[in-house]
Amino acid sequence: MIAFVKGTLVGAAGNAVVVEAGSIGWRVFVPPGTPLPSVGSEIRLFTHLALRDEGLVLYGFPDEDQVFAFRTLLQVDGVGPKLALAILSVLGPEELAEAVLRRDVDVLTRVPGVGPKLAQRLVLELQDRLPAARAGEGTFQDAVAALVSLGYSRKEAREAVQRARATANPLEVAALVRAALKWLGDRRG
Repeated sequence: MIAFVKGTLVGAAGNAVVVEAGSIGWRVFVPPGTPLPSVGSEIRLFTHLALRDEGLVLYGFPDEDQVFAFRTLLQVDGVGPKLALAILSVLGPEELAEAVLRRDVDVLTRVPGVGPKLAQRLVLELQDRLPAARAGEGTFQDAVAALVSLGYSRKEAREAVQRARATANPLEVAALVRAALKWLGDRRG
């Protein structure tokens, strides 16, 4: 509906800002810690409009990746707008996707309000929804295939690449293969 709001920052209080655009003051809720320009400066926020019990509520983000991550988080059972904002204030979209990709429940539980059960649900439900997580799964499969072509069993290759995700960039096949080979060498040595 409303893709973005661009106007003058009138003020900020808590996790809400007021942006004057077209002679209208728009109250927009943003993730805590969102970098804001000084009052009186121009601001542009990509938005998500939600119908809540109290009426229409506008949520704003500095870039489209955050809007996408916010909307994706809202699809997870037990995650509402306040918790989605909290998650994005602690983890950016990239760190969230990486935590999901690595199935790193500990990183997710750093967010106030996210316990182990919800963190596990986030990992399960977001694996196929976040672009980096989907890309990471393809990278994972490519790294496993590379190790199999080097003579390792599929089971051994999957375990090595899974362990490599903790230390290597999970979106780079070469980095995963190097880390997996190191782990395999250390294990045999």
